[in-house]
Amino acid sequence: MEIKHPKKDFLTLDDIYIYPDIRDISDESTIKKRIYSVEEILKKYEYVYFLGTEEIGKTTLLKKIAKDYLEQNNSVIVLDGKDIKTTSIDELLKRFYRKYSLPEIETFDNSVLLIDDLSKQNLQNHHFEKLITELVKKFKQIIIFIDKQHFIQESGKYLKHNFHEVEILPFGFHKRHEFIKKWLTIGSTNDEENISNELYERIDHITSQFNTIMKKNIMDSRPIYLITIIQTLENLSQNGNFHLTSFGQCYQVLINEIG
Repeated sequence: MEIKHPKKDFLTLDDIYIYPDIRDISDESTIKKRIYSVEEILKKYEYVYFLGTEEIGKTTLLKKIAKDYLEQNNSVIVLDGKDIKTTSIDELLKRFYRKYSLPEIETFDNSVLLIDDLSKQNLQNHHFEKLITELVKKFKQIIIFIDKQHFIQESGKYLKHNFHEVEILPFGFHKRHEFIKKWLTIGSTNDEENISNELYERIDHITSQFNTIMKKNIMDSRPIYLITIIQTLENLSQNGNFHLTSFGQCYQVLINEIG
C-alpha cells in the first residue's frame, strides 16, 4: 500500500515497523507467560510456523526477520508458497538465486529458510511431506508463514517434523501506543527516547482517537488498519476537524482502501 507521511517523502520499513506480540500455541507450559516477542520465539525454536489471519502482517514480518538475519551475517533463503511446485530443493534454490540475482550458496550451515504463504503450495500431500523432511535436514532454521484458517483445516498435514506453532497477534494498547509514537517522531527533532511534553500530548490524543474508532471490537488492530487510520487522522488534523462524526471518514477510507 502507498504510505504517505507529512514529514518524510519516502518511508523505509524500519521507519514505521513495530514487531507484533506472539502467542506460543505449541508450549502448554506458558500459563504465566502467554505473550512472547518475535526474538524470543526465534531463539526458542529452530522450526516454527507463524500463523496469522488475513492482513495481520505475515509477509512484512517475514521481510523484517530476513533483514535482521542478514544484518547478523546469516545467509537467508526466501521462498514463496505459490512457487513451490517441485520437491527438488536444488531447483527451488536456483529459482531463488535467479529471482534476486544472487550467487549460489555452497554451504547451508549458517542459513535460514523463510517460506511465505505456504498454503499456496500445490504439492500432493506425500510430496509435500518429502519436501519438508529434506528441508529440515538441510537448514539449521526454517520459519514458515501460513494462513491460520488454512493451517487449522489441514493441521494433520503440518503437525510433523518438530515444527512449533505460534500466532501473530493484533496490536493491543501498548503496541498501538508504540506505533503512534514511532510515527509521530519521524522527521521530528524528538527521538523515541526523548519526547517533548507537546508530542506526548499528541500521542495521547491520537491514541484516544484510535481507541474510539476501535471500541467494541468493530475491527481488530491489524497494522494495515492502523497505518490507514493514522494517515486519515493526520489529514483531518490539518483541517482542524476532530469531532466524532469525522471518524466516519476513517471507516470510509478503510472500506475503500482495504475492503
